[in-house]
Amino acid sequence: MIKLVLLTIVIILLGASLVIAEIRINELDSNPGGTDNNKEWIELYSNEQIDLTGWKIINHDKKETKLNQTFSGYLVINLKNQFLDNDNESIKLIDKNGLTLYQTPVFKDTFNDDRSWIFCDNHWFLNFSSRGLDNNCQINNINNNQNTENKKIGMELDWDEDDIINGNEFYIRINLFNLENKDYDVRVYIYDDEDNEKILSQTYYSFDEEWIDSTEYFKRFIKSPGGNKSKTIRLRIKTTYESLYGDYKIGARLRETNESSYKIEVIENIELKKLIKSSSVPTTSQITSSQEYDPQREKVLRDIENKKRDEMLTGNAIYIGKTKTQDIKTGKSIIYKSKNELIKEYSLYSFIALFVGLIILKILNKKR
Repeated sequence: MIKLVLLTIVIILLGASLVIAEIRINELDSNPGGTDNNKEWIELYSNEQIDLTGWKIINHDKKETKLNQTFSGYLVINLKNQFLDNDNESIKLIDKNGLTLYQTPVFKDTFNDDRSWIFCDNHWFLNFSSRGLDNNCQINNINNNQNTENKKIGMELDWDEDDIINGNEFYIRINLFNLENKDYDVRVYIYDDEDNEKILSQTYYSFDEEWIDSTEYFKRFIKSPGGNKSKTIRLRIKTTYESLYGDYKIGARLRETNESSYKIEVIENIELKKLIKSSSVPTTSQITSSQEYDPQREKVLRDIENKKRDEMLTGNAIYIGKTKTQDIKTGKSIIYKSKNELIKEYSLYSFIALFVGLIILKILNKKR
């Protein structure tokens, strides 16, 4: 009986060790002070020893950096030449089997200094570097010797250019810096530069689960405490303007909740693309008396794609291939499990159940 108990404990501990292994991209600097050439870097984190032989990092332009180190804890990878773009950049961590273990959100860094993108509390934000160390998650702890300009509220907009399609829903990432300990409302809108009053977009207001005109603010979009934060907002073009495409403007305003005037506004150019309908969905001219077209079909397919994109941008996912499973609400980091998937997920529970079953059988045999 004692041998059985000891064996079961060993098996349980072995199963637990398979579940908790984790590796992720932890920090990066795409725009270091001065010239970027040979000064950019990426930091990985692993809570167990990992052999990176045959692994690689791929950027948004499909360029590769090959890895061959063995490490645990933090590993800083100094990049050769200019590998990372300062705008619209995203990187993937690929293992030796070609599996995408982790993919970052899309980044933008216009600050030519020692600020870096850091993973903290299941979210990414821009803060002063903690390269090779535990991440600097004290987002309000900005050195007093920084220029006062660095302490002003700042705002940047990010998006994937390929996603801005008239007829689809898409996401705009809002990066905010040096916020005070207050709640803030945000308004993001796409408009025609020739007619500033012509707002083309609608905003999804998640509190009421409805679409509102982009002339309105998303109330309490950012909540206290302040510091640096990054969130996404969901837009679509009004059906009234479904035929429009080309170059337009996107604007964003930030105001304190319950205030009438805004504190900051940014305006950028944005390209609106045409929706190319899938050939699998019949057009009106293809409909015959024996084939009834479902007008909701395309909307359902689009909603599925938008849901996938939603998961990708906010951070709730385990990234497998191009399927990001990082959940938008919790932003859980990528879990790298070094054994068979089913063993990793269920071994601990299976061994516990086996142990309990053996104990019951032992008791029943003694009674006999």
